[in-house]
Amino acid sequence: MADVIGIDSLKKLVKFADESSLYIPNENNITKSIKNKIMKERFNGNYKELSRKFGISEVQVRNIVDDFK
Repeated sequence: MADVIGIDSLKKLVKFADESSLYIPNENNITKSIKNKIMKERFNGNYKELSRKFGISEVQVRNIVDDFK
């Protein structure tokens, strides 16, 4: 990890975690909430259109959009 973020940043991270477990999410989890917000903002009643734009099923779009209602 030090190779990726640098030794000083790793030391700060270790100090911050202070003996607790530290979860590092994958890239998809980081962007998921942003993607969901964008879908909600762009939703115009057409689930199929959003499913094609975002490459997910209509059911997934419904779950995301309906979650925000």
